[in-house]
Amino acid sequence: EIRAALADENVASQIRKLFICHESEWIKRPSWPRLEQELKEKPNLYQYALTVNENMNWIDDSAIQGILGDSKPWFIHPAGMMGLVGSKAVEKPIIFPLRVKPENDQGKVWGDKYWAKAPSSNAATFKYPRDNGSRRHAARDLYTKAYEEVIAVCDGKVLDVSDFYLCTWEIVIHHKTSDGREFIMRYGEVDPAKIKVKTGDIVKQGQLLGVTGLLLKSDGTHPVIVQNATVYMLHVEIYTGANGMNINSPLTNSHNPPFMRRSDLVDSIDILQEGYINSFGEDNTNNEQPASLKINFDFIRELEGGMRLDGYVPNPESSDSGVTISVGFYLGARNISDLNALSLGNTLINKLSPYLGKKKFIARDFLIENPLSITHDEGDKIREAIENKKTSLLVARYNSDSTVEFQSLSKEAQTVIASVEYQYGYAKTETPNFWQQVTQQNWQGAIDILRDFRDDYPTRRNKEADYLEGSL
Repeated sequence: EIRAALADENVASQIRKLFICHESEWIKRPSWPRLEQELKEKPNLYQYALTVNENMNWIDDSAIQGILGDSKPWFIHPAGMMGLVGSKAVEKPIIFPLRVKPENDQGKVWGDKYWAKAPSSNAATFKYPRDNGSRRHAARDLYTKAYEEVIAVCDGKVLDVSDFYLCTWEIVIHHKTSDGREFIMRYGEVDPAKIKVKTGDIVKQGQLLGVTGLLLKSDGTHPVIVQNATVYMLHVEIYTGANGMNINSPLTNSHNPPFMRRSDLVDSIDILQEGYINSFGEDNTNNEQPASLKINFDFIRELEGGMRLDGYVPNPESSDSGVTISVGFYLGARNISDLNALSLGNTLINKLSPYLGKKKFIARDFLIENPLSITHDEGDKIREAIENKKTSLLVARYNSDSTVEFQSLSKEAQTVIASVEYQYGYAKTETPNFWQQVTQQNWQGAIDILRDFRDDYPTRRNKEADYLEGSL
């Protein structure tokens, strides 16, 4: 069990903090000059000491196979136990806003109101009808026990602390992640009496903000959220900041249906899923693809050039590509959060992470000095993770932005949208004109854009256009 644990590099790297280079005397050695000098008047005792030392060679053998991989064992130093020695632990850009899993998680008491299901699936999900269909739910609701602690998902600045809804308050924070992302997060429906921050405060990741609140109507009764139950919750909204990383333009806008929110509102699922994985070490995404999904993965794999087990950088002279592996997995456009979200496992993540974010000639030169190779099983694991995880996210994103569900689209439309999404990571932000056409089901407009995409892959784009055009 110990060997299995130490095979995980993330575990081993933390344990190395317990060691410093202070050589033990109990190592096998042919001579011992210092001891020989001290025992020069007692040569027999010196020879005895060497014999005893020789008999300790099991330490030497164990050390070579051990955590340090060194033939000389080292002493544990107290400083190591204080985290002062060794490399810094891997940062997690985003964590979950609760210290515990929600009560409407899969397998929990209110799992039928699972917070991470597809938009419009239940009352806790994004886009679910509210007020008899006159508006749509702008958030993901995390149901909790009474007064569950709410924490900051990453560093940021508090923009607002004020009244929100049915006797609960909101905390609005402009967040900046350690990997450079920015967004605004509305922590809604918190208890007003237990808020720990104020407007203008600088907060750190994991800092206590407050606790989940209880909704109360004007007559003092609790609205029915779950039949015969009292439900506390955290209501999570995310804004991209396209309208400003501030609240000069209020987040709530009753003149902007269907969400009655600012136009840069997005589904909070991506942030929450990333935080869930980072906090609880598991992916709770339901990756089971609906039967109505008709994506032609063989077509996409052919466009990607098939399985590649050795890293390569396509067209560094004319493209923004980075190191690429498996079936078109572009590491240059990814960060550590992307790898964590794919649940690839620590061994494979550690193998891929040095190539993250490197593009063009920097990526090419780094790859020459540090060749990347994976096994066929690892290649399949990456491919399957992309096809499952990214497809789940794509469906959720599309359904959030379209009045027509992704599942109802033709095979050709689903396939072409997925192809662009897989290559660019997030089609909505990276290829906004294309995304606008496909979410409005303007297929001829999408074809025209594909044929004049102006990226470094005209052959691929034209094949996608031909494939989509064949369905019209």
